[in-house]
Amino acid sequence: PAPSSDAAMLAALLQYEGDLRRQSGVPELLYHVANETRRIVAYDQMFIARQAQINDGFHIVCVSSLATVDRNAPLIQATEKLIAELAKGAGLDEACDFSAHALSNDPALAEYPYDAWRWQPLFGHDGKIFAGLLVMREMPLREGEAFRLTRVAETVAHGWRALTGLGRDRTGQTEV
Repeated sequence: PAPSSDAAMLAALLQYEGDLRRQSGVPELLYHVANETRRIVAYDQMFIARQAQINDGFHIVCVSSLATVDRNAPLIQATEKLIAELAKGAGLDEACDFSAHALSNDPALAEYPYDAWRWQPLFGHDGKIFAGLLVMREMPLREGEAFRLTRVAETVAHGWRALTGLGRDRTGQTEV
């Protein structure tokens, strides 16, 4: 008999997590996440944002289907401003769905074709947010998709911390 869609999705998720663990560095990890997460959750575009320092704003560090991020691109700048507005409002430490067109009147976002956005935070060992995934598409995520994206975010955060040493204390010892 043919595998159920649940079984096929579980197999895809396990394969994705295995592939994620095999990435050799942060740039490879981020490129993999931005482009290969589509196997788990359908989306039109993904941005990955990182907070370089505590109390600093989030900066887009990876965009699906692009090799590099143009820091001067109007869409990148508008998205970073939108993330800052989200941080001031509801905060960024919980996943949230929103309409970019409803939250911003920036021309770069007004021209952007995807209006259903989801912010999915990535947490360090200390429970503080250090990065996030922004998933954009035409329609909001369904419950099962949101659940899978949460699982992906946990795996991505773990991989990112492992590759960078995030979660180590000042003596270099790993926090327990």
